[in-house]
Amino acid sequence: MKNNNGAVFAVSGRNIFAGTGNGGIFLSTDDGSSWTSVNNGVPKLDSTYYVSIKCFAVMSNSIFAGTLSDSGVLLSTNNGQSWTKTNVGISDPYAAALGVVGTNLFLGTGAQVYLSTNYGKLWSKAQTGLPQIVDVNSFLASGSDMFAATEEGIFLTTNDGANWSEVDSGLASKPALYLAMSGSNLLASTYDGLYNSTNNGKFWSKLNSDFHHDIGTIVVDGTNLYAGTFYGVYQSTNNGANWSSFNVGLTDTMVYSISKSGSYLFAGVLFSGVWRCTL
Repeated sequence: MKNNNGAVFAVSGRNIFAGTGNGGIFLSTDDGSSWTSVNNGVPKLDSTYYVSIKCFAVMSNSIFAGTLSDSGVLLSTNNGQSWTKTNVGISDPYAAALGVVGTNLFLGTGAQVYLSTNYGKLWSKAQTGLPQIVDVNSFLASGSDMFAATEEGIFLTTNDGANWSEVDSGLASKPALYLAMSGSNLLASTYDGLYNSTNNGKFWSKLNSDFHHDIGTIVVDGTNLYAGTFYGVYQSTNNGANWSSFNVGLTDTMVYSISKSGSYLFAGVLFSGVWRCTL
């Protein structure tokens, strides 16, 4: 796997997709032991580099990849063997975040939120209740609800994007970076640390005054939490109240994202590719 800086992941059954900074998309069918380039249809910036892959979403047999360019959202319905653009209705196709609730697909760009109800064939704005310009960092589905972590705070829709409401009371730092669900607890990472909510986002409490590392991704594995940071991977066994380093064997700790597949935890490291460990 070349040009794999800052890999992000998607898991579909036993298949693991890794989207890279400029090397395109790769697929592993053997728990990451080997990777195959699956870039048919992925746009290139020049003769060497592909567009950067920022995020993925999985809906049934459809894999969506969000790109940091005017290429917008790419779709594959054949396990990555080919990709096509699916941007009808999107006026600013900079795909920063993708999220799925049932058959609803949400897209966050650097300025707008869009919704598709037909597997990306057509998009429409879903902005009611959001700031006029909203920069989405990540989405989190909770049952039929969708949360959006944005530079302007945390927002929630309970009616398929018809309208949003702000739900970040208690957060000391407004930009919300990443959201995760551990049992009935919501977790939100900010530049000020990690917060949790036990009432569906109505109020947030700070968890970890001694843990200020910027969190790129949080993975929930049973009662354990794993956080990917630029200081490595950290583990919590008590819903984020305390954390310990989880870096044995990881010689490059600038972790861009982490993901779980089967019994493995995968880390996309900024300058040294994809790493894995057994959970």
